[in-house]
Amino acid sequence: MVVLNNKFFRALNIFADWFIRITLINILVIIFMLPIITIIPAISSGYRLFSDILNKDEENIFKAYFKYFKEDFVNKLIISIIVLIVLVASIYNNRLYANLIEQGSNILYTFGYYITLTLIIAVVMVTLYLPLIFSEKKGLEIIQTFKLAFYFAGKYAFRTILITLSLLIPYLMLTNEITIVFFVFSGISIPLLINAALTLKARDFLKTMEVKKK
Repeated sequence: MVVLNNKFFRALNIFADWFIRITLINILVIIFMLPIITIIPAISSGYRLFSDILNKDEENIFKAYFKYFKEDFVNKLIISIIVLIVLVASIYNNRLYANLIEQGSNILYTFGYYITLTLIIAVVMVTLYLPLIFSEKKGLEIIQTFKLAFYFAGKYAFRTILITLSLLIPYLMLTNEITIVFFVFSGISIPLLINAALTLKARDFLKTMEVKKK
């Protein structure tokens, strides 16, 4: 009975630790991504915290988050703006082509629709690897960062698909008045944790890569 109690309290303690981590990181990421253009610095910091935790190399969450948020901040900010512009423009044009197709089928409209849809998917998949690149390779030029993210998105294609599917979690949370409460506590953290867990192998590989800084 004593052994069972010890196992129960140990499991309860582990659950409580993870609940606190997930909640705190989620709230921090939400707060710091509110200006919108800081979305990459915000999610990159959260991603790196989870990577550190999984590698048993964690430190104070608040201190580490602020430190990671400030690292390579200018490049992260510029990349955030680029990603947002490309994504918003692609989504707008995709919806425009969809409306034109509804009004009357045209091969150019169909072509434009699928091109913009492909671009949206590509941008999302590449963006998912930006936190990994920023966590391991600092001071790279913007084009190098995008190239590395694109490379890893293709190299680990199956994991990329799984990470992309994890984005359904916050989407589903936001579709219901009850589950929207859970979004505040874990809506962003859970996909980031999944991302960190699925890119552990990629992170180890990236550490061994030599990337020339121009």
